[in-house]
Amino acid sequence: MHLQTISVQNFKGLREASFTPTQFGCLVGENNAGKSSVMQAIVTALNRPSQLSLNLFYDHTLPVRFTLNYSDQYQTPFSSRS
Repeated sequence: MHLQTISVQNFKGLREASFTPTQFGCLVGENNAGKSSVMQAIVTALNRPSQLSLNLFYDHTLPVRFTLNYSDQYQTPFSSRS
């Protein structure tokens, strides 16, 4: 399985955001732009904790939502040749 996209709502500094990772990519932005929040959203979504601390909510009156889309195929970026 390969993560195609992640959509995040109401998590940390991200009111609503989408991220489409590539085989090699980097997040670039100014300080406090949400680069770390995107990575933490992926980790949190994959770990599926039963509860989130209130400091992880953008707005604590709304739910945090993660939507992850996967592809069925995964292509290895490097192949070995005999």
